[in-house]
Amino acid sequence: MRGRADRSILPPVAILLGVVVLWQGCVQYAQISAFILPSPARIVLTLVSDRAIILSNLGVTLVEILTGFAAAAFIAFASGVAISYSRALRRSIYPLIVLFHTVPVVAIAPILIIWFGYSIWPRVIVTALIAYFPMVVNVVAGFGAVEPELMAFFRSLHASRVETFLKLALPTALPPIFAGMKITSVLTVVGATVSEWIGADRGLGQLIAEDTSQFDTQRVFASIAVLSFVGIVLFSTVGIVEWLVLPWQHAQRRVQPWTRIAQALRRVAQD
Repeated sequence: MRGRADRSILPPVAILLGVVVLWQGCVQYAQISAFILPSPARIVLTLVSDRAIILSNLGVTLVEILTGFAAAAFIAFASGVAISYSRALRRSIYPLIVLFHTVPVVAIAPILIIWFGYSIWPRVIVTALIAYFPMVVNVVAGFGAVEPELMAFFRSLHASRVETFLKLALPTALPPIFAGMKITSVLTVVGATVSEWIGADRGLGQLIAEDTSQFDTQRVFASIAVLSFVGIVLFSTVGIVEWLVLPWQHAQRRVQPWTRIAQALRRVAQD
């Protein structure tokens, strides 16, 4: 397992190192000014020299990212389950969610600032709103993937709704749910950064906006590198949790037990 993981990590790492080396070489060969495009070496030096400023602002952004991610995941799961199990909600609320998603969240941010002031809450709400839609879509799709044959099989066993939910619907829906969480984990970084551009006194997004106005390109790239690292860590964390919760989705790609039952039922019906 460890060797397989190492082999899967090596290609992207090798490509990234190649891009960094090519970037460094092009900047030095063409003598490009650091004002236009700083070299990777200068960005690393900026990360070291300005680490106190970057880390202090990173703490604020991390709170927004994690809070927005948790809020989006919880609300999306609860509303997705309700929509999946209620035909009335699926016909009335779900289209409104899709319609609301067409409204640019950035346009809502000034209204949130009027309501909540320049506190952290408008930025958390913007972050959660940006991450909510892909999560709820995957939750609805996951619970909609439960096969009717299996539902009939559980009803024939006189399983309660709770038992059917925990032993059939939820295990079936978890892979799409984790896929949505992976997308959400990246979008929360984007949402927190964009929300800080609109109204914030601290945070990496606000620092990027301030450094851009002061033409401090090196620190802009350094802040972007830190945000990218945060996104990778959050995405990888969700992947690790998925690997622990859904071991059958990995390793030898074993077939889920309920899928085996469905296949057996189809064979019986065909015979």
